[in-house]
Amino acid sequence: LARFWLDSCDTTHQCLSTSEPSFTPTRLVDLTNAKARLHSYSGTEAHIKYATLSHCWGRTQRPVLIKDYLQNYHKEIPADAISTTFRDAMMVAKMLGFKYIWIDSLCITQDCRDDWERESALMTKVYSNSGLNISAAGARDGSVGLFFPRDEKLTSKFNMSSEESTTPHTWFLCSVGFEQLTSMPLMRRGWAFQERVLAPRTVHFTQSQLYWECNEVHACELIPQGYFRQILPTIDFGDTTLRAVSTWKGIVNWYSQRELTKSRDKLVAISGLARAGQSDLLGKYVAGFWSKDLVSQLCWNVHLKLGHRPPKYIAPSWSWASIDGPISMPGYLTETVCIQVQDAVVVSAVEGNAFGEVLSGTLSL
Repeated sequence: LARFWLDSCDTTHQCLSTSEPSFTPTRLVDLTNAKARLHSYSGTEAHIKYATLSHCWGRTQRPVLIKDYLQNYHKEIPADAISTTFRDAMMVAKMLGFKYIWIDSLCITQDCRDDWERESALMTKVYSNSGLNISAAGARDGSVGLFFPRDEKLTSKFNMSSEESTTPHTWFLCSVGFEQLTSMPLMRRGWAFQERVLAPRTVHFTQSQLYWECNEVHACELIPQGYFRQILPTIDFGDTTLRAVSTWKGIVNWYSQRELTKSRDKLVAISGLARAGQSDLLGKYVAGFWSKDLVSQLCWNVHLKLGHRPPKYIAPSWSWASIDGPISMPGYLTETVCIQVQDAVVVSAVEGNAFGEVLSGTLSL
């Protein structure tokens, strides 16, 4: 079924039309040999077609890429570093025609802050240029994997031909719809939100069925030909400041409902979406806001009073990013605006990176 969706997207959609043919991630996991190994992009090779993985790290501890392992990982990634989820994702990627896959803990040096900062700044490109994002949506950690036993009472099997192919396909009709996807463990994670939105197409593996999302079709085993309504907020920022700011507000509202293991990642884990939206329509990026129409963005509130401030500084108090918990940023102001923003200044933790962590910020009204 995943192959059917992928082939249909390749032949009838324009989902990859905005990809950068020249972009390849710094490192990828090479699946061309019997043993997976790390591959570093030299900059002179032809474009490499690759898949990505979205997954929950969970509490299960496994070896990750560190500086001392770099040389050995280029020869072979040890078996104890390949979780069940990683193994399943590698198998799925190969079966769907991908020779390389990007996995965060194997492709970013976890004990090198400079490498982590540099690679996290590339998240927009890594996921938006992915040939397919494989989502371990139903797995709470790497020990679970992509595949789950099916309850026979909830599924029925039948054959059906499609317009794209005269060969009958086997489908599993499940009794739960697309809404179940939102309750999966991965859907509650902050980092996974931008991965899901940025990727041109994603296949989700859950306990009940497969789900497909691309820029043109949302589908599942229950509705394999396509779902009728938009599930995710769009990253179409439009051609006016009003539309662009409204889109950003929707993104923040969705994102703030997600959880992060480390509060310090609050701005970093949405930086890919911020980079994707950067334009003259929005102006300068300041601690989770845009300088254009900043007043309306400042009118956020803590949703149902469920939020709290983390013990360590994350963002200035006027920023929604200073709160752990869901916030609500109204789409349009109906009240009279009684303030005017004179200036907003933020000191970034990494000089020149306005989209990462911040050290301080001041707002003049």
